[in-house]
Amino acid sequence: MSTSNIIVIIVIIIIVLILLGLLVSMMGKKRKERDRGRAEEIRTDATGRAASAQDSQLQAKQAEVEAELKRVEAERASTQATEARQGAEVERARHEDQIREADRLDPDVNHKAADYEPSPLGESGRESRPLGESEPGRDGQAPVSPEQSANPPVADTNTAAGEPLDPEDPGAGSHRL
Repeated sequence: MSTSNIIVIIVIIIIVLILLGLLVSMMGKKRKERDRGRAEEIRTDATGRAASAQDSQLQAKQAEVEAELKRVEAERASTQATEARQGAEVERARHEDQIREADRLDPDVNHKAADYEPSPLGESGRESRPLGESEPGRDGQAPVSPEQSANPPVADTNTAAGEPLDPEDPGAGSHRL
């Protein structure tokens, strides 16, 4: 081979290497452009998602605030209910104290009995009754006024035996209950 052929071959190899270098460089630029475009798309998508995430975060914060308000309201309602319950208990105790005081003063009520319990005010206006005494106004009986209770009427019959009483027999009334 001659030197001119070697120079031509070297020049051709250099030109091919330069062309290959340009080709690789152009391909790198295209790849970079493509990557820039893809990166921009990802950033745009991320920006949209960031706004959505901020909205979600804002909604979550609002839900937390509402939950806290409801918790505070529930605590307040619970406190009010407790206070109302305590107030009702105090009123019930006062009422029971009044009933016990009335029963203590009433000679017809044995407030020292083992089975004594103050009961709420009945239909007749009396709080407690001795055992066996019926309430006026019940079982078809007319209510008894205070004057009538001081002077009870005399019955016509012996209630235990159902026999008529003899008004002239002094011992006939002793069979009444």
